[in-house]
Amino acid sequence: TGDITVPITADGSVRGRFVAQYYRQDSFVDIERSKGYLFYGVIDADLGANTRLSIGASYQRDERDGTLWGQLPYWYADGTRTNWPRSKTTGAGWNLWDTTEKTAFLTVEQRLGSNWSLRADVAYHEQFEDSKLLWTGGYPDRVTGIGMTAEGYWYETRPKQWNLSASARGNFNLLGREHELIVGGNYRHLSGGWTNRDPATMVPIGNFNLWDGSKHAEPVWGSRYRMSGFGTTEQYAFYGAVRLQLLDPLKLIAGARVSWWER
Repeated sequence: TGDITVPITADGSVRGRFVAQYYRQDSFVDIERSKGYLFYGVIDADLGANTRLSIGASYQRDERDGTLWGQLPYWYADGTRTNWPRSKTTGAGWNLWDTTEKTAFLTVEQRLGSNWSLRADVAYHEQFEDSKLLWTGGYPDRVTGIGMTAEGYWYETRPKQWNLSASARGNFNLLGREHELIVGGNYRHLSGGWTNRDPATMVPIGNFNLWDGSKHAEPVWGSRYRMSGFGTTEQYAFYGAVRLQLLDPLKLIAGARVSWWER
């Protein structure tokens, strides 16, 4: 990991922070391993005595191989309890769970005198996921290990999300005391969903007592189809809260939020 913060202008009114990270990891679970990297950067700028702007972005990539997705069976077919080693897996060598995430954001803060401030945020997030997974079920025979079923899934998704928000907060005087107020609203737009491929052929599990997943053949995949969740989700919200200083040691806090949500 590398993390550096530097002034970009001589007077420090524009500053930058940049982060880079790489990791590689093996797991206590058989054949499972992962690696990935991250880049992140943000620039803060004072656009005058009362205005501040922040703009930034990040990019993250994670690659996971041999992913354990389905659970280990608790029972043998005869009803007796299993006792697997902690490294036992239901994953296969062709399993993967790769994700790429991109984000960008912009924030503007404006002070209005000594008591009030305004803030506006815009953020964008995009994800791509490609995952090939094996789901197992059933109860193996204690001796032969036969009896487990297998299903294959090849998911792909590309959700995109926008978030916009604005708020105002500050202090006001009423009946000889100072009180606090915040009002704001936000909007969220999410689009995208999942697709999957039919496993046209699946190789049987065989003797699960000897299974380690490394030699299980990848299925022949059929056509891709859309799953539930496709479409668009929108949400609007407005909110407000007040903190009233009733007495020196006593405050009353009241607020409300109204949301509209549509899919």
